Amino acid sequence: MSWKNKKLFPLIIIGFGLILFSFWLLSKKFFSESDPYSPESFWPTVTFEANSFYLRPMSDSSNIALYHSAFPSSYFTFSIPEYAYQNLETGKGVRAEGIQWNRVKKNHYTFSWEASDEEKEDNGIDFWGELVASSNRVVFSLRAKNVSDQVWSVKGPYHAHLLCLACGKNPAFIDPNGERAFMREGNQWESLAHKQKGQPARRSLAYPLINQKPVAVKQSKDDDWFLSLTATPAQTISYCLVERVSCMHVNPDWGLLKPGEEKTVNGKIEIFKTSMRKLWDQMIIEPRANEM
Repeated sequence: MSWKNKKLFPLIIIGFGLILFSFWLLSKKFFSESDPYSPESFWPTVTFEANSFYLRPMSDSSNIALYHSAFPSSYFTFSIPEYAYQNLETGKGVRAEGIQWNRVKKNHYTFSWEASDEEKEDNGIDFWGELVASSNRVVFSLRAKNVSDQVWSVKGPYHAHLLCLACGKNPAFIDPNGERAFMREGNQWESLAHKQKGQPARRSLAYPLINQKPVAVKQSKDDDWFLSLTATPAQTISYCLVERVSCMHVNPDWGLLKPGEEKTVNGKIEIFKTSMRKLWDQMIIEPRANEM
């Protein structure tokens, strides 16, 4: 290598390093701006309190971001419900959009579905609800009304379908193999990985509530934290292990709702720093009367 090249070599290295650094800054800026609900944009807007949930509705949808002070660089997404109704032509669920969120006070929101009367009547459903966050708990209610002239049937199209708690924005709870996703079988916890043992691996799993309690649980990778979703009355619990969403569901049981009748499903999301052995004793499935 000539003396000229030897002199230029460090400059080339420095220049290349500056280019890589510039790309890193741009990508950081792009990804932070691409998610309007990023923790970086949220935490400066609230007074920080330890061991607390914070709520931030996602515009126009039934999704609400749940931030927790123990995980300052991530958040959870709760859909209440995930689907407003089932499209009979495609058989697929129609996501709940056109949601009006109303802030009652800090960490207390009500919501209503502002679809047209025609859409509500054509699909036989109207719904509304409420969420309140306090410390390590989010208590919620979802109320649905049959606005059709037919009785809702388990064999007919579904309504206000799936209460979905997604962990895809919180790497601590992503669990593609179901080893840290649990359900309550009788008097003990059973992981999805154990429940699937000897069966073909699946990414989406649903279980009717026969011997199970209406609770879905995930454990953090460091084993320190447990995240739970409960609701009553419920008919199934289910999980989607795809890393992008990594969610768990409790599906409301609306029963044979008659025309004009209404019904409420109550539930809660809780986070515990405890052990698996002590977890069940700390959980109260039915929300207390004074929690909402």
